[in-house]
Formats: sequence, structure tokens, C-alpha cells
Amino acid sequence: MNLISCDEVGRRVLGFTVNGKPMAIEEVQHLPEIVWASAVELLVWLSRTPGYWGAHATSATFRVWDATRQAVIDLTVPRKGTETPIDRDDLLAA
Repeated sequence: MNLISCDEVGRRVLGFTVNGKPMAIEEVQHLPEIVWASAVELLVWLSRTPGYWGAHATSATFRVWDATRQAVIDLTVPRKGTETPIDRDDLLAA
């Protein structure tokens, strides 16, 4: 299992950290079994990757580490609300 988090500067994704190691965006695409380190990491990435959503997509399901359950879960994220950059601090305060 590869735990991935989003590395950002301002509102741009510069790369990722996978299992504690910085990795370029191109390297991540070839890794098997990616699990987002948290729902916050996933939402930050989605909100900074406007090209992710297809023309008719309304939601997508991702694998995310749930620290409360200590398990990997499937999380379905609606497209609405992720099409503009989300501030990580706003999500952490929730």
C-alpha cells in the first residue's frame, strides 16, 4: 500500500509525498495501489486538479486511509465543491 499526500505551494500541486518520500507527479502515475493519506489530502488534490473531471462526471470513488477506523475505506466525492481550490486550513478546522 502506498500512502500518498499532496505537496502544494499556494494553490498549485507541485508533486506528492508517497510513504514519506517526495515524488514527481509523473512517478506517481506508475505506482500500484495508491491510498490517499486522508480525505483532506484527497480534497486538496481534487480542488487543484481541474482537469481531473470528465465532461459528464458527477462523482468519483477513491481509496482513503481512515485514521479513526485504522483502515482503508472507499470514499465517494461529489464533483460539486471540488472544482475550485480548497484551502487545506479550512478543511482541518472542520
